[in-house]
Amino acid sequence: MGHIKQRIYQKTCKNVRVSITVFCNYAKKRQIAMDKPEALTVPQKASVMKKTILQSKNIKLLFSVDWVKRQNHVKKCHEIYIYGDLFY
Repeated sequence: MGHIKQRIYQKTCKNVRVSITVFCNYAKKRQIAMDKPEALTVPQKASVMKKTILQSKNIKLLFSVDWVKRQNHVKKCHEIYIYGDLFY
């Protein structure tokens, strides 16, 4: 098997650091002996994902269609809360 090289994203690294820190704080409150890692840093070479802003024509399209595409399968949908998962 070949080695799969994946990018390290800055946001992912920060989320992992926060999760470890929160877990260590929880353990401390529960009086569980655990050393809190002090030197968790985000690598300088970590990639930052480019953000794309949804344009007004795309917003109109988003709220005007009544179909859902998941796993390359288009499904006609007549649900009252079809757009509810966008804001969850």
